Amino acid sequence: METEVQRLLREERYDLAVLVSQTLLELRVEAELVEFFEITGEHALGDAVLDLLPSFNLAHHRVSAFFERLVGVRLSDDHGEEMAALRAHGKRRNRIAHEGAKVSREDARASLAAVLEVCKLVHELSYRAHGLDDALEEEARQEREMLGEDDEDDWR
Repeated sequence: METEVQRLLREERYDLAVLVSQTLLELRVEAELVEFFEITGEHALGDAVLDLLPSFNLAHHRVSAFFERLVGVRLSDDHGEEMAALRAHGKRRNRIAHEGAKVSREDARASLAAVLEVCKLVHELSYRAHGLDDALEEEARQEREMLGEDDEDDWR
């Protein structure tokens, strides 16, 4: 879906890029929450709890409060910049969806960046809550490798 947002940006369809970015956010947050309960082995509990959420929009106060309790982190306190960017994205999304507003390329790119940053944050906080720091380090190593960054350069 991220590829789709990038395509919409290239096509200068900025309002749609913002709307699809929101869908991307909610799908990734849902996937992370499902995985969270899979890791704990509490599939039935996870299904029941997740069915009670109004959405998977982390900007929604009930969803963010649930996630904060789950991982033991106050998002607004510990990750204020990311959450402020997500709120700005949400306002853009709402203006587009409810008022037919148009947005600039910069606004659409800011929405995608906010969504990607929050998705990364949700993943990291979920894994850290399970003590999976080693898995996060391995993911970071693989990402550096994929980007052509070489750890060997660090010791030269």
